[in-house]
Amino acid sequence: MTVTNGILDFVNKREIQDLVSRYILALDEKCFNNKIFETIFAAQAGVKLPSIDSVCGDIDTIMNLHRTLLSQFESTHHMSSDLLVVFITSKEATVRCNLSVIHRYNKVGKEKNGEEFLIVRDVLEGKVRQIGNKWYFFDVCIKVIYRQ
Repeated sequence: MTVTNGILDFVNKREIQDLVSRYILALDEKCFNNKIFETIFAAQAGVKLPSIDSVCGDIDTIMNLHRTLLSQFESTHHMSSDLLVVFITSKEATVRCNLSVIHRYNKVGKEKNGEEFLIVRDVLEGKVRQIGNKWYFFDVCIKVIYRQ
C-alpha cells in the first residue's frame, strides 16, 4: 500500500463513518424527508429491518419503511460501537457496527403492552458504494440480538 492509497482509504473510511452517523441521526430525529434520505441511500436500495421483511425500492419506499417502523415510538436513541469497514473494491465496502437502542413508546404503543421503554441490542450490517464522490447505502440489515 502506498502512502496515497493509505490516505485515500482513511478518507473513505471517515466518509463511510459519517454516512452511518447520518443514518442513525435521521432515525433518532425522525427526519423522514427525501433530502436527508437521498444523502444516505442509493436511488435503489435494499433494507431489512426488525419485524419487517426485506424490501428493495426507491428512496420513498425506503424512507416510508423506516417511518412506519418507528411510528410506534415517541422517541428513539441509537448508540453505536466503532464501525468496521472492509473494502471489497475501492468503490464498494461492507460495514458493521453494534447498536444499543432505547425506544420510548408513544401513548398508543404504551397502552398495547404496558411498557414505556424498549431496549434493544442490534447489529447493523450493510453494503455501501461510492457514486461520484459520495458514499451511499445500497443494502442495510439491522438484526436484533437482544430485546428487553
